[in-house]
Amino acid sequence: MVEEKQNFTVYGSRQQLFIKYILLILIYLVVLGFFNQYWNYVFIETFTIALLTAILLQVLMQVANILQRITFLEKKQVHASR
Repeated sequence: MVEEKQNFTVYGSRQQLFIKYILLILIYLVVLGFFNQYWNYVFIETFTIALLTAILLQVLMQVANILQRITFLEKKQVHASR
């Protein structure tokens, strides 16, 4: 019986966060590229502008998620105090 050695890569929390954000930024970049190519209302002249826009979209999404959590917790505390 031959034992096979399995190698599992374990990523730290900061590495997982980096991978998550990079993947989401790349998805936004692809979607922006599709809108740029197939819709006349979006015009992106350079790749750099598209990349910066994708990063801005990710930052705004994180801010919206934080605000949503804060308002949810406030509503939960107000409702629990009644």
